[in-house]
Amino acid sequence: MLVLLQAEENELNEVTVSATRSRRTIANIPTRVEVISGEELDEKSNMKPGDIRMVLAESTGIQTQQTSATSGKSSIRI
Repeated sequence: MLVLLQAEENELNEVTVSATRSRRTIANIPTRVEVISGEELDEKSNMKPGDIRMVLAESTGIQTQQTSATSGKSSIRI
């Protein structure tokens, strides 16, 4: 990665950049796991059958966005 710095008046004369590395790879870093129970799925399906967006929208890290008002299609971002 290349970082270019341009000096301007009244700015610091010296910039120190430091970093650290971890021996752990991304594959070995714990990941959050969230479970949606069958009971919760049943409850939501009684409210709006066939609309999984309600359940997913309440889950951390998941965003739903309706892409078509006529067909009700949505995109899901994790």
